[in-house]
Amino acid sequence: MKRLIAIFFLAFLLLKLTACSDDKKDAENLVWYGFPSLVDTYFVPNAIQINKTVSDDDVAGFPYVVLDWGWGDKHYAFDAENDAEKTNFEKYAIAYGDTLSDGTHNKQQFVSVLPVLSIDVVADKQFDDKHPAGSLLNDLIDINAWRDFYYALRYKREHNAWIYGQDELLRNLDSISASNPVYMLPKWFLLQFKKNPDTLGKYNLTISMKCGADPVTGETVELKPVTVEVEFK
Repeated sequence: MKRLIAIFFLAFLLLKLTACSDDKKDAENLVWYGFPSLVDTYFVPNAIQINKTVSDDDVAGFPYVVLDWGWGDKHYAFDAENDAEKTNFEKYAIAYGDTLSDGTHNKQQFVSVLPVLSIDVVADKQFDDKHPAGSLLNDLIDINAWRDFYYALRYKREHNAWIYGQDELLRNLDSISASNPVYMLPKWFLLQFKKNPDTLGKYNLTISMKCGADPVTGETVELKPVTVEVEFK
């Protein structure tokens, strides 16, 4: 009888440990499977938001501003419980050719549906001899995002393989135009200066963005410019 109780106890303990192990594994490996896209959520931006500014030179060498697109009710996820939202998600994925992945998702890939036609930055005072107060500083600034989804998809179509480690989005603001927009810009990105002004100190920078038409609805969105103080040291 004691032996039977011991066997039962060991079996119960083993079952409990297995359940705890599975719970821990699920918590550490939160991956979902669904539509075969790189993107988890497509959204329509409605604001330019300043996430933070960094003036230290230990990371990038010169100051940078981290921006975060805002959104309202218009965001579409592949795993939404609402059928209309899932249907809209698929429309955007198909519009951008985002149907080449294996269907794994981690709910971290948020991408704007609107192409970016321009990002303009001006300062409230003279930056250097070539950039007086109120002039564009675009040639001095790069846009940087952790991944260029549009390029990654194009590379996959052309080479039948994913590119890893070389699909970071890095472009000078001067290179962005209506004929050469930024597609599928992630939810957060940064604007990185490539030099300091002639006179160090604090500058008020006004940042404005212009977007093209929604590829599914044809709608456009006007984003209100934002002003941020950046210190050059």
